[in-house]
Amino acid sequence: WGSCVFSDRFLRGHPPSTFQLLCASERERLAKFTREEDQIRFAETRMFLRSTIGQYTGEEPRNVRFSYGHKGKPVLVDHPWLKFNLSHTLDYAAIAVTRDCHVGIDLESVHRKVTNLSRLAARKL
Repeated sequence: WGSCVFSDRFLRGHPPSTFQLLCASERERLAKFTREEDQIRFAETRMFLRSTIGQYTGEEPRNVRFSYGHKGKPVLVDHPWLKFNLSHTLDYAAIAVTRDCHVGIDLESVHRKVTNLSRLAARKL
């Protein structure tokens, strides 16, 4: 099975210090962003990921544990059967989730009107 979850509710005005769900390594990464807007996007993306994974595992979002592969891709420590992929652009994010098979998703910001989506998909995919 698999599913995709989409969010367009970023930048709700929360200061980065309010993101209590983040683990120590996520807070370290958060501190490296110099612009508050980027900190908020990062923190809200991670909270969205933790909340989504928690819905599938039954865990509280703050208890979801990640390890990271050699290219920095996060994997679940306690639920290796649950595969996911996260993509974000501007104020949007999407997470694809599957059981026991790898998955990918990619969001892109498009600044022009796409008139033939099928042709674009055939050319790019």
